[in-house]
Amino acid sequence: MQLTETKPNPLFVQFLPQTQKEAEQLEEMTHQLKTKYQQLTHLFDQASSALNIIHSLTALVPQTSPEIRAALEALFQLEQSSVVETQPILSNQPQTSSHPLIEVADQLLPLLKSGKAIANSWVARLMTEALGGSDAEGHWLWKDAYEALEIAQIRFIQEEGKKL
Repeated sequence: MQLTETKPNPLFVQFLPQTQKEAEQLEEMTHQLKTKYQQLTHLFDQASSALNIIHSLTALVPQTSPEIRAALEALFQLEQSSVVETQPILSNQPQTSSHPLIEVADQLLPLLKSGKAIANSWVARLMTEALGGSDAEGHWLWKDAYEALEIAQIRFIQEEGKKL
């Protein structure tokens, strides 16, 4: 039995480093595309939530005070033009605390007063805006979101109790 020596193919040796470099570049591009996909999915979810909220607010326009109606109409006009930066819809609420959960509760309170159902997507969007990132990114827990909702409920009960 005789062993033969194998010699690498010169073309293979010449192009192997280039092929490895191209494979690394493709891997980096794949990672970047996945990141962009996740960002676009997040933006799409936010846009869907915003459209649902606008639809709900549209139904409330005839029942609101003139000031709120004017604010909503201004918001709808902004929707038709190109908006570069978005702001929370209820951002003009007076802020009583700098704690993010209380800020979210302040924004949930008008929804409780309206008697409409509060969607998880709405709560998630408010929490994400107040805490600078999503629950998937680890910026907040759903337990925190439920606490913000409880704070809003307590404030609602306090206000209604005063009226009684």
